Amino acid sequence: MQPLLEEVTARHYPNAPATPAQLEAFEQRVGWRLDEDLRAFYLHCDGATLFRPWPSQTFWLLPLREIRRARVAMRFRDEDAMGAVPPTVRYPDVSSLQSGTRR
Repeated sequence: MQPLLEEVTARHYPNAPATPAQLEAFEQRVGWRLDEDLRAFYLHCDGATLFRPWPSQTFWLLPLREIRRARVAMRFRDEDAMGAVPPTVRYPDVSSLQSGTRR
């Protein structure tokens, strides 16, 4: 991971690092723990602008404070009405598809 972090610093425009308290607050807000690589990234820089910023297009990795669930960003609410799989839906497992039988 360290070579990738060095690449972000050398070739892009990283933000200041997130603090451990900011990581903890983010994980509490979203309800899950970041994996070790993402933790290393955010402790290295709390997001980054990628490439050279242009007026009409900018690419970035969001800082922790700006990360939201997609359905909240798009629908302005956090509910399962449009996204949850009903508990009665069962997907076939791969072995049943390969054998030609469905369970």
